[in-house]
Order: sequence, then C-alpha cells, then structure tokens
Amino acid sequence: FGLSNYSSWNVALIHELCKQNGYVLPTVYQGNYNPIGRSVVPELLPCLKHFNIGFYAYNPICGGVLSGKYKCDGDVPEGSRYDPKTHIGPIVRGMYWNRTNFEAVETLKATAARTHNITLLEATLRWMRHHSGLDARDGIIMGASTVDQLRENLTALDQGPLDEEMVKAFDDAWEHVKGITEWYFHDPQPEAAKEE
Repeated sequence: FGLSNYSSWNVALIHELCKQNGYVLPTVYQGNYNPIGRSVVPELLPCLKHFNIGFYAYNPICGGVLSGKYKCDGDVPEGSRYDPKTHIGPIVRGMYWNRTNFEAVETLKATAARTHNITLLEATLRWMRHHSGLDARDGIIMGASTVDQLRENLTALDQGPLDEEMVKAFDDAWEHVKGITEWYFHDPQPEAAKEE
C-alpha cells in the first residue's frame, strides 16, 4: 500500500507498526517534489530509502508555475487551478503563487533559453529525471490537459541531463525560495496543540 503527505517520523512509525503486526508494509510514497520545492530531500527521501519505499513525485512543475506560462501579476484562465473563485484556487495559490517563486521562475526561464534554447518546462522535467534525488524505484507523476502537452512532457523526459549552468540555476532558485517553501507533510494537529 502507499502513503502520501506523512512526515518521515510517521512513515517510520507506520512501517514499524505494520512490521510488528504482520501487516502489509508500505511500498510507495506519493509526495510533492520539484526543483523549487525540495523539502523532501534532507529527511524524507533517506527515510524512504531506508525502508525500501519508492517515492512518486507529484507537482513536478510546481502546479504549472514551472511551465513558464504564468506571471505573478498576470491573469489566470477562469476555472483553472489558480482561479481564486474555484474551490481549489486559494489552496493552490497559497502553495505556489508568490513573488519569490516567480522571481526564481523568471531567472530560470532566462537561463533555459540562453543555455540550450530550451523551455523552462523541458529544463524542469529533465532536472526531475536526471538531477533530482529520485532513483530507479521512484517515479514522476505528470498531468496534461491535452495530447500535445503529454507529448511535450514525454519528449522532455527522453532528453539527456542538463548542463552545469542550468543545474546551478535550479540550485540557486531553490536557495532563493526555500525559506518560504511549504513542508512536504500535512500532519493533522490536535486542537489542543494549536491552542498552546
């Protein structure tokens, strides 16, 4: 079975409880991971490797922000994931839609265009495949609104590693945004703990 959005200490606890009771062990974890959202790297990924649990990264293009098609002060299509009038809009905007992320995106777009005349989307997916903390047992969960988007994503994933300048640009972008990046887990907090 799989887990999603648990802290690493909860993953360890769940694994040990399953092992002690003879239950099926978790074999996969689905979590948020992308070049400007790397909070899983220092603690969760080593925990998963220790317990031989695969990691499947969702939001590899940061909810579309790393596609390069959005601007911080720009309009968003009505009904889209970032439309503040939809149910999910305010939640997703709270995760990714901020000036700091868009500053990083603009720098990354310029570097991608300058290094090999590639799009930020292609650079992002190539980073996920070749330069992230993922290995052979892990995966990348991608979405697409059209067949053309799916083709573009799959073509990008088939390309080789990025050059050092582009990898450094992603590392610099992470340094720029990591102070505001959300945690990878969503542990529920009891009401009593919130009041203390």
